[in-house]
Amino acid sequence: GSVRVLRGLDRRKDQTYFLFNLNPAQLERAIFPVGELTKEEVRKAAREFGLPLADKPESQEICFIPDGDTQGFIAGELAGAAPPPGEIVDSEGNILGQHAGIHRYTVGQRRGLGLSGGPWYVQRVDAALNRIVVGPADGLLRSTFKVTEVNWMGPRRARDARVMVKIRHGMAEGEGRVRFITADTAEVTLAHPARAIAPGQAAVFYRGEWLLGGGWIA
Repeated sequence: GSVRVLRGLDRRKDQTYFLFNLNPAQLERAIFPVGELTKEEVRKAAREFGLPLADKPESQEICFIPDGDTQGFIAGELAGAAPPPGEIVDSEGNILGQHAGIHRYTVGQRRGLGLSGGPWYVQRVDAALNRIVVGPADGLLRSTFKVTEVNWMGPRRARDARVMVKIRHGMAEGEGRVRFITADTAEVTLAHPARAIAPGQAAVFYRGEWLLGGGWIA
């Protein structure tokens, strides 16, 4: 009588990372007809049915930003209210340069900083102070982080659960633990540190083939 979401057969194209926030009522009415097919099998079926998209090239861009200009899209959405320029600092607060607006930077970014020395990587985006904090590559490694708005799709939830954790769609998941602080807030501890865990991205939990749920990295 319960609904489970399992990984797609084609791991390269598995979309469960993006489905963690669905609720049982939505899942009961959802159909994922190609979950048991590989991408090659889907293309073959499309050719047999004479569909014009059968051989369409793959796209890695965001579907609603086809030109890939994410910064320009955000600036347009903010309608002239884009964040102003500000300081780029190191972990000690020393000013190293100026940034062109915090919406242009993300944790782990190296290119486009315009700094001498280094190499420098974005360690943190401080919206409150309108600052970009940079540092060396090893400063990007984290093993513990907080997630909010957690949606649990698995069996009865334990306060402390061992899971596999994925923090980006294109990366492999790693062993970890989820310890709930409140009903929808949890602390995630990874068995091995991961690079560039960025606030605003999803952390998604698995057990074997089973999608257990996930939350937003805070």
